[in-house]
Amino acid sequence: MRSELPQDEQQGLDKTLWPFRTAAADRTAAEQARLDGLLALSGPRQPAYQQREDLPTIFDTARAKADALRRIR
Repeated sequence: MRSELPQDEQQGLDKTLWPFRTAAADRTAAEQARLDGLLALSGPRQPAYQQREDLPTIFDTARAKADALRRIR
């Protein structure tokens, strides 16, 4: 993705890997802002990221694996 952007926008992507990997509850406001900037530039990658964020919640709160699988369909 970095190679697809102009040089000035590439610099805005610095230090976005950690916020991308951490859970939303564990991010600082600055990390969340960097992640939001990354997702704004990423286009079609944003729905995949959102699903990645939702899956732990679904599986952690489901009473059984079958219930979790039903909820993601």
